[in-house]
Amino acid sequence: MKYFYIRMPAKRCRQIECSRPEYRKGLFRASLLFGALLLAEFALIHHLVSNDLSRRHFYEALAACQDDIQQVGRQLNDILKQEGKSDLFKLLTVKETLTTFTQMVNDRLAKQLAVHHIAIYDQQGRLVAWFRVKLGRLIRTEAVEDPEPAGPPAFQRAGEVPVPDQDGSAGEVAKRPVPDRRDSSAARTTGPPQYGRPAPPAGVRMDSVQREMLIVAPVASGKGEQPKGSVVLGLNEELLETQVAQVRKDLLKKLAAGAFLSLVVLVVGFLYVLKLLQKTRRLEAEAQMADRLAYIGTLASG
Repeated sequence: MKYFYIRMPAKRCRQIECSRPEYRKGLFRASLLFGALLLAEFALIHHLVSNDLSRRHFYEALAACQDDIQQVGRQLNDILKQEGKSDLFKLLTVKETLTTFTQMVNDRLAKQLAVHHIAIYDQQGRLVAWFRVKLGRLIRTEAVEDPEPAGPPAFQRAGEVPVPDQDGSAGEVAKRPVPDRRDSSAARTTGPPQYGRPAPPAGVRMDSVQREMLIVAPVASGKGEQPKGSVVLGLNEELLETQVAQVRKDLLKKLAAGAFLSLVVLVVGFLYVLKLLQKTRRLEAEAQMADRLAYIGTLASG
């Protein structure tokens, strides 16, 4: 009788060594997939934060300011109707009305970071009142004399964001001297008098000191009614960009936390895939060993 001796550990090791190429291929594919997913995640986060979300917040802030200043214009028009007046200057000389208007604007706009000033112009495009936002409150900084008639200006559409001038800038406009109303010849030679800053054109005005974006809204009900004046909202562009940068920073913090959790999930998944590959490799070796033993048993049985 012949005896066959089988060295199991040696056979098993040789079978495992024979399966190494497939294991390496599987490991390479898993590593490649993991790296691709990781790069795609970081690229998506960078794109969302630096482009889409920041730009979207900027335009949403502008749209919110447009809606607010249009509401202010409509409410000012309602106050004119309630008081039975059509002159913005005469309306705002009443202390109670001025207090009501100031409170109304404070509730809507004064606490917004980027709001720099609010100006009111009459139907002839002359400055009636100028308010500056300071410490979250609306403060009237200029007193205007009783304006005289002038030619009607061209009003912009409601909430229209102005377009910059040709040189991209517009400094302060010097006040014209006030002619003596008793001297009709002076009025004819100097033209219609204008007090304070004139109504801004449809454009973004940039001065040398600070950049401002102007949003113009008519004092009208918005139903085809002839505007009785205009309300101009001045936004400090630097402050608006600072606000957007702060939002971007907050988003980065939140997305960084989400990216860290996603990275942990990817690493755990990668380790799990490696474990599956090792288990597959071991099962493959055991199957090959079982086939070899069956073949040897067949030979032994004759």
